Amino acid sequence: MIVLAMIVAAPSVDARNLMSATPGKSKVGIRAGVLAAGTFKLQDTTTVTTRSGAYGGVWFDLALGSRMFVAIDADVGNFDVYGRARWFVAGFAGVKFRLNNPSARLEWRPVAAVGYGNVARLPGTFEPIDLFLLKGGVELLLTPAERRARYQWVLEVVVIAAPSGSSAGRDASFGPTGLFRIGVQL
Repeated sequence: MIVLAMIVAAPSVDARNLMSATPGKSKVGIRAGVLAAGTFKLQDTTTVTTRSGAYGGVWFDLALGSRMFVAIDADVGNFDVYGRARWFVAGFAGVKFRLNNPSARLEWRPVAAVGYGNVARLPGTFEPIDLFLLKGGVELLLTPAERRARYQWVLEVVVIAAPSGSSAGRDASFGPTGLFRIGVQL
């Protein structure tokens, strides 16, 4: 999805400005939403299906230029497994690229990140699950019409997957599944 977004937007991107001498502003934000249902696989023999759940977090975008950002995310969420809520925490580090004019009211940024996640013990496991996470998708940012606004509304649509992980020495994986969140960036 990220590659497709970059191909479609390539004509509007000036590569010289990705790391321009005029930096963008570093930003912080908070967002909340829904993690779609997914499937955990344990040792390729046990499959645990989850129901969708709440997912929220905070982030910091460090501007490296007018269009490129290093993103640091800290998230927490839960999902339902066999009628019981299971909590997890996740942290990500990645990159974002602003593909349109920085002064536009509506902007969009492809996102690619890697991270670490820890899930509370699931039925059929003896220990919490540690996961290597991948995240990719897009953020849409809307600046309010009033010129003095110091915030932007954010809509995030991404796919999250954990191609590898472990629980008490057993292999584990998760997803891919969708994540949909809204928030505010200051």
